[in-house]
Amino acid sequence: MNKFIVIATIALCMFLSTAISAQVLKNGSFEQGIAEDGFNQWGFRTVSNDTDISFWSIDAYSVDYVTDYWTASEGLRSVDLNGTAYFADGNVNLAGIVTGQIAQTLATIPNRTYTLTFDLSGNPDGGPSNKTMTVWTTGDTQDYSFNVATIGNNHDDMKWATQTFTFKATAPSTVLTFASTTEGPWGPVIDNVVISGVTGQICHVNSGNKGPKTLTVGSPAIPAHLAHGDREGPCELVQ
Repeated sequence: MNKFIVIATIALCMFLSTAISAQVLKNGSFEQGIAEDGFNQWGFRTVSNDTDISFWSIDAYSVDYVTDYWTASEGLRSVDLNGTAYFADGNVNLAGIVTGQIAQTLATIPNRTYTLTFDLSGNPDGGPSNKTMTVWTTGDTQDYSFNVATIGNNHDDMKWATQTFTFKATAPSTVLTFASTTEGPWGPVIDNVVISGVTGQICHVNSGNKGPKTLTVGSPAIPAHLAHGDREGPCELVQ
């Protein structure tokens, strides 16, 4: 094959992969949601309604939706997974149950593997120092932590750290959940959630005596493999 065709094919697959990834997850940087004048004078708002952050549901208690209270990783907004509980007089209730979680239902292709990245920090205003959280889908779970005392972040420099989560879809829709496991009103903070890649396995039918071979390829490349005789799925499972 002409090397220029190869380069063009690779570039097309990368473009299609990026396009597919962008369609899977919506509002990953949390820029779409309540209007700017809906935030309090400090630059955040405790929210619990599914309409407060576009495309995301708030599934447990509340979260703090943050604008210029601190510097976001991408854009202007981020989410503290621990909402702020208040007494009737408006003072913060430090003993309030505020551990929250947000979720989004993704349109997925069964048996495809999705790689997700997100930026993690921690609310530096109070303890515990180690902010812990969990990301999960059906069948896949991973724990994460960010220690504000060790890392030394602050409102002007949140020292965002990129994290990776990989899951395999088992159905045409997959619920992706971010959940705090930190007690108190100062929790883990997330931003810039991105589906960075989608892959699948194919049984590549080799010519000659080499026999079939299982390959992992980008999702956009799978139709081309099927068109020239390969079969989707690992070779040992293909009938």
